[in-house]
Amino acid sequence: MDEIRLFNEYRDVEKYVEVVRQASDRNRISLGFLPATVFADYARRGRLWIAATKSGEYLGHLLFDRKFPKATIVQMYCAEQSRRVGVATKLVTALKDSLTRDGYLSIKAGVAEDLESSNEFWERQGFYIQTRKAGGVTTGRTILVRVHELNTPQLFSRSALALSGEDSLGLSSVASAAPPLYLVDLNILFDVVKRRPQHDAAARLFRAAHSGECRLSISDEMQRELHRESANPSTDPMLCLIDSLPNVKLPSSAAVESLIEDISKIAFPEKKYPAQLSKNDLSDVKHVATAISCGLTGLITRDARLLRVSGVMESRYGIQIVAPTDFGLTELIAERSLDLDVGNGRRVVLSAYAEADDEPVRDLLLQHAVAAHEVVSFWLPQGTSDQVVTRLVAKVDGSVAGYVLWSRFEPGTKLVRIRAVVDEQLEEASNIGALMLGVAKESSARSGLSLLNLNVPERQSNLREVAYRLGFRTTERPGWMAKIAAGTLVRKSAWMSFRESLQEVGGVVLPEVAPDWVSHRQQIQLGGSDGERRYMRIDALEALLSPVLLGLAGRPAVIVPIQPQYAEPLLGHSRQMSLAPKMRSEVASGRLYLADPKCLGRYTKGGLLLFYESGSSGEKAIVAVARVVDTFLINGDDVSEESLAGSVLGVRGLAGIGSAKNKSACVFDNVVVMKRPVSLNHLRKIGIRDSSLVTTRKVTDEQLESILDEGF
Repeated sequence: MDEIRLFNEYRDVEKYVEVVRQASDRNRISLGFLPATVFADYARRGRLWIAATKSGEYLGHLLFDRKFPKATIVQMYCAEQSRRVGVATKLVTALKDSLTRDGYLSIKAGVAEDLESSNEFWERQGFYIQTRKAGGVTTGRTILVRVHELNTPQLFSRSALALSGEDSLGLSSVASAAPPLYLVDLNILFDVVKRRPQHDAAARLFRAAHSGECRLSISDEMQRELHRESANPSTDPMLCLIDSLPNVKLPSSAAVESLIEDISKIAFPEKKYPAQLSKNDLSDVKHVATAISCGLTGLITRDARLLRVSGVMESRYGIQIVAPTDFGLTELIAERSLDLDVGNGRRVVLSAYAEADDEPVRDLLLQHAVAAHEVVSFWLPQGTSDQVVTRLVAKVDGSVAGYVLWSRFEPGTKLVRIRAVVDEQLEEASNIGALMLGVAKESSARSGLSLLNLNVPERQSNLREVAYRLGFRTTERPGWMAKIAAGTLVRKSAWMSFRESLQEVGGVVLPEVAPDWVSHRQQIQLGGSDGERRYMRIDALEALLSPVLLGLAGRPAVIVPIQPQYAEPLLGHSRQMSLAPKMRSEVASGRLYLADPKCLGRYTKGGLLLFYESGSSGEKAIVAVARVVDTFLINGDDVSEESLAGSVLGVRGLAGIGSAKNKSACVFDNVVVMKRPVSLNHLRKIGIRDSSLVTTRKVTDEQLESILDEGF
């Protein structure tokens, strides 16, 4: 056979369109039926690829859809004379390469279960079975939905001055950082071995180290000293524990001697160095010097004198001096379960992990390609208390359907490690994943600007797509994704402080001066943590830092009224700790605000929605702000429950928001709750009348600035 050539440009593919249509029609049983117009349409859009000989003889074709971040193979066909010579492999390989270059995450293909040779081919190509579904009524077939996950690094800029909405600000270097390494002093070890009063806190440290949350080490000097003083080194349990820890040695140099003297003056200002320092004093000082000179994160100690000067040490040397009790969760988690309606009469319950969940969660992890040793060490570490990690389980009809755990263990850290898995065979898999990751993201953002590292096992394409929608991007570490969660609205007056915090947490550098608003598509220049410059659209930046909103001068905004019974389910703004709203609106791609059709022209894409909680039982205040994603008109004659998935209203509830049959729909996202509700009295002071708060109304730049200053 002649050399196999591939064509994907319309000028080359056009002449094969009729040949492809005829081949498809002749093989309807295996390929399914497609209208004749489909082939020409796909060819024009570059979605029909042809394999041919060098002389132009048709060998086969590939028909596919691209909808970022995944592609779907619609048809794959090889002519009889060209089978088993590499035509299909060449087409699929070319598609994989093209999608990888463009930053796609996965490819899906539906294959009839009874087509054995086809299934063997897709298996060889790395397409695993994600789920099974019923085929057409006439065929009675079962379709295997197969997925191939692409090895797509998205944290690297395509050029030194990149223009890419899919770029992730070069977070790779900070997102791939190893767990922090601490030096522990002798008392911490005695707390563990001898079960002293601080045993629980010290034991929690060691559990966290075994789970990969942090790393612990011992100084070379302490190890040698204990060996010298031990009565029986071969059986001393303390020495056995110490010898199992990494050993860190204090360098010997004039610079280190000077460092020891400086530390002594800070920790023991009342004592003359070295004459008045006791042996223990000098040992403590050397421990601090060891941590500093070896580049460790810090020293863990119960010594009150060292802890007293921890702030000075951190500002001067960038080192933490912390007590074991300083470690633990910083997020507040609600004790109650979440009961989420995902449609079709099905409900997902998300609740705290319990001992009874061990076996079903273990089975879920093993079924989704998590290695057994990783299950026990990272995913289900036995004996790890809830003070080390937060663990939640999602159940459908009482059966485990998903599992998520996260931690922000070390003191003062901005890094949150998240691990998640979901049963991909369930119809509700995407909704379950969105709920779990949304809860983890919301919880992390409540503690301020955070860097989120997400670990997703193999064969979790749905979960990766959900994570992408939430602003996560892949890193060079296989299985890991990353994002920054800001959890705030950035006012113009707070621009510089936010800029400094963002640079500290993720290495991302915003412009020194906040730009004025032009549109959601406007590009702003950024510096990434990889040192590269790039331009990024404002809407893409807000997605990657979500939840966050940029309160730029000139950004359009409207106040929209919302009744109390709808406000909490739609916005989740209650000042009582809530993991997430309990409605499908929370896991929809965009939440939906419905109003009178006359309001449609008052929204601006990319503008701000200021939610005013109205009614006699409401706050009578602006309680939250969000971003307008899209607007459209809902025809009352065509409305369905599915079309209202992002709303808190069903079809029957539409009558409660006005008599007009049609409704204006505003899709919004990036909800940020006001730190302080902006009261009706304040709104009156800036010229907003009570009567205007019963419908959607625009606000001036001056009014918006005043509202944001008051609310944040």
